[in-house]
Amino acid sequence: MKTARIIACLIATAALSANAQVFNFNITPGQGNIPPNNVNGITFSGNVSGVPVPATGVVPVLVGVSLNIQGLAPTIPVDNGNLYAKLIGPNGQTDAILVNRPGKTTLQPFGYSDNGMNVFLTDSTPGVTQDIHYYQNTINPNSGQLTGPNGTPAQFQTDGRNVSPASVIGVESRTATLSVFTGQNMNGIWTLFLSDNAQGGAGQLTAWGLTFSAVPEPQTYALIAGLGLLAFAAYRRFALKAA
Repeated sequence: MKTARIIACLIATAALSANAQVFNFNITPGQGNIPPNNVNGITFSGNVSGVPVPATGVVPVLVGVSLNIQGLAPTIPVDNGNLYAKLIGPNGQTDAILVNRPGKTTLQPFGYSDNGMNVFLTDSTPGVTQDIHYYQNTINPNSGQLTGPNGTPAQFQTDGRNVSPASVIGVESRTATLSVFTGQNMNGIWTLFLSDNAQGGAGQLTAWGLTFSAVPEPQTYALIAGLGLLAFAAYRRFALKAA
């Protein structure tokens, strides 16, 4: 039985190492006013450190991005249909389109007129299937802030439409989702770009953040499976001897 116990311990150790680790970074935006009707927008930066790199036997994944955008003042709302948000990774060459003028179509050229958003944008969370461009398909804030139950962030997939906010109409392919960062070194300076692209309303970023996970590479699971087979073989061997 000693051999079986040793193998069982190895399995437990491998299983623990295979559990995905989660890393959350909440970034203070400082003066978060978004210049109204200004395509040049504003950028916010935050440093990420301590996320395991690919060389350590894991696949780093950017699980999601949290955004809390509100009107500039109670009497100055922000029109969500004006908003464009892009996330730029530490290498400065890879970016994902988080928000691209929600609701903007050929029939609705100004998009949704709701007042800001408190959202968690994720392309890898099971059950989250609606991208934010058409968020009113599932949640209609009725001109209020887009948010989830009891003030929790509403969850949507990223917009991902890598086209100009001036020309987006919602039928474009979603090629710039968070998956563009998968497998990269996630540590370093991340940059969030925000712009307001039409007249009417003014907004501010009050909070944003990033959530990462480190998923074991396939060979780790192969190790667990192999150890499992060894444990089963050892169990059968000792069971037969005991019989």
